[in-house]
Amino acid sequence: MKKFALIIAALCAPSLFAQTAGNTFFDKLASGWQTGVSLDASECIAVPADIESGMGDMGVYETAATLKLRANSEKSFVDFSAGWTHSYYDFGANSPFSSVNKISADIFITQRLGGRWSAFAIGSAAFAAESSASLADGYRVVAGGGAGYAFSENLRAGIGLAAFSRMDRNWLPLPVGFINWKIDEHWSVKTMSGAVVEYDVYADGALLLHASCEYVLTYIRLNDSALGARRCVGDSYCNVSFGATYNFSENFYVSASAGFNCFRELVFRENGDNVGDPDVDTAPTFFFHAGCRF
Repeated sequence: MKKFALIIAALCAPSLFAQTAGNTFFDKLASGWQTGVSLDASECIAVPADIESGMGDMGVYETAATLKLRANSEKSFVDFSAGWTHSYYDFGANSPFSSVNKISADIFITQRLGGRWSAFAIGSAAFAAESSASLADGYRVVAGGGAGYAFSENLRAGIGLAAFSRMDRNWLPLPVGFINWKIDEHWSVKTMSGAVVEYDVYADGALLLHASCEYVLTYIRLNDSALGARRCVGDSYCNVSFGATYNFSENFYVSASAGFNCFRELVFRENGDNVGDPDVDTAPTFFFHAGCRF
C-alpha cells in the first residue's frame, strides 16, 4: 500500500506540494483557475470507517478557510495560497487524539525562459498539531523546482525534483511536475498536487463538472508521551471525488463534491520510531465550498 501511495504521489505532481488540509487540490479546483484573489470557506466530512485490529472506527470532520492569489503575465505565473483548518478526528473508542489545528501556505511560480521552455519553483510550509500540543513543533516543508515545456498553447507540462520534510524523520527527495491541457472548449485535464478531468458544460465557465484524484498526506504533532517521547502521526490516503462548481457571477461561486477516501493509513511515531500503523477502511466523503473572488 505504501508503494502504491508513493506512485500516486509521483503521478499527481507536484505531489505533496499542497497536501495540507484547507489548501488541497480540490480547494484550488473549487475556486477556479482565474487570475485574482479569492476567499474560500469549506466543509469536508469523511464518514466513520472501521480501523483494523479491532480499534473501532474513525470519522473526520473539517472546517477550513483559504486565501488564494493568482497572477499571470506574458512571461510569468504565480499561484499562492494560505489556509487554516480545524479537523476533528472522531474515534469510536480509545481516541489517540481528536481536535487538530493546521496552518499552511504554498506557492507555485513559473517563468518563461524563451521559446517553448520555462522554469518553475514550488514551496510549501505547514504547521499541524492537536489542540493541546505546540503548533510550532508540527512543521512540514516542501521545496523544489524544475523545467517546463509548452507543446502548444493548450498543452504545457513540467518535471523536476523536490525535497520533502517528514516529521521526526529524514528529508525525502521526490519527483514533481505538472500538466495543463485544454483539450477543447469543454474538456480539460490538469495536475497540481492531484489530477482532474474537468468539463465546462456551457463553454463559458458558469457550470463545471469535475472528477479528481488526490494523494493526501498530513503530519500532526501530538502531545509528548508520559515518558517524554516526541510523538506524531502521519495521516495519508487517496481521495477520489466527483462534483460540480457553479459560478453565480465573476465574483461568487459554490461547489459540492462526493467521493471516497481509500488506502488510508495512520502511522504513529515516537522519537521517529514506528509504534503503530493501522489501516482505515474506505470511507465516503463529502465536500462543500463557497467563496468570492475580487
